[in-house]
Amino acid sequence: MICIIINHGTSYKKVIMAKKNSKTGVNKPGKINRKQLAELAGVSETTVSRVYNNPELVASDKVELVRKTAAEVGYVPDKTASVLRRKGTGNILFLEIKMQKKYDWTQISYYNWFYADIVRTLFKQMESHMYQLRHYQAESIADILALKNMNICDAILVFNVEDKEIVEALKTLEMPFICCHHTEKLNSVSICATDNFYGGMLAARYLQQAGCKKPVYITGFLKETFAHSQRLNGFLSVFAKKNVAVLDGKIGIDGGFEAGKKIIASIKNAEADCIGVVNDLTAIGVIHALIAAGIKIPEQVSIIGYDNLPFTIALPFKLATVDLFLNRIYATAVDLVIKSIRNEKIYREVIKPAIVPGESVRL
Repeated sequence: MICIIINHGTSYKKVIMAKKNSKTGVNKPGKINRKQLAELAGVSETTVSRVYNNPELVASDKVELVRKTAAEVGYVPDKTASVLRRKGTGNILFLEIKMQKKYDWTQISYYNWFYADIVRTLFKQMESHMYQLRHYQAESIADILALKNMNICDAILVFNVEDKEIVEALKTLEMPFICCHHTEKLNSVSICATDNFYGGMLAARYLQQAGCKKPVYITGFLKETFAHSQRLNGFLSVFAKKNVAVLDGKIGIDGGFEAGKKIIASIKNAEADCIGVVNDLTAIGVIHALIAAGIKIPEQVSIIGYDNLPFTIALPFKLATVDLFLNRIYATAVDLVIKSIRNEKIYREVIKPAIVPGESVRL
């Protein structure tokens, strides 16, 4: 016989976990059930059920207690049984839409780590809910509309969509959905987004606080990409627009290298003392161009990127950048879309980014 004893403050709870093998007669550990978890945590079975199905109806301290206890004893809720009780599919659909666009950062191989990190976050967050994650790729509006009759999900979590035509197609499905990531411009639908304007403003303030007064801003696809225009607008809200030299061209490493070459003379003539860049990938190209020209960073010019890409560690110094907190965005989105299944509310959560200090800015 095996007993598990858990200490919650000064009180102790005990539950017997044993199964007898029908052939050998030997007791061996068995799976803990909901009733046993409730006994261990000192709560009712109803509370345990609500923690996994309707956590917003349970006090936060009890939610934490139940989940902590569950982790200690290896309790895993029976999602299949829960689906049968709810008469739903038990699935949340992670919808990835691949439609031809002039610029689509998700198709750039350097950003594959973003995608992998997001998927890991989704699966981890789903562990605390009585739903499973299912993936679906749509290559056209017709693919989206087809979901209405497929009965494969109870709600949809949409990956990085800001196109209004796509949003209108999603509305026809008549099921809860939430649009994630660069979606702050969308109205009348649930979103969990990053604040690109605020991020651009943070980048400019960081440079300003470092004493920089002659900024250059390097970007691209301003008309096609709302996130890029918002980052620039945020940057310009700190530095007077007339004082910022804006280069709107190609982005990525090659685009950044070309832009970097264009500002070498300005830096050497002390006409520019800092550079804001729309993303880290482009910033890498800018840095390569400046180093090749013999310009010292940050002694001659400070530079800040955006995205907090992990492989910038390969640079000869730590790049100052802006972190979007993608994990937080998608984890929050999971919680919100599941809430919307029960109450059909529209949720709008905007996660503010933060500065990641670096050696590329002279303080």
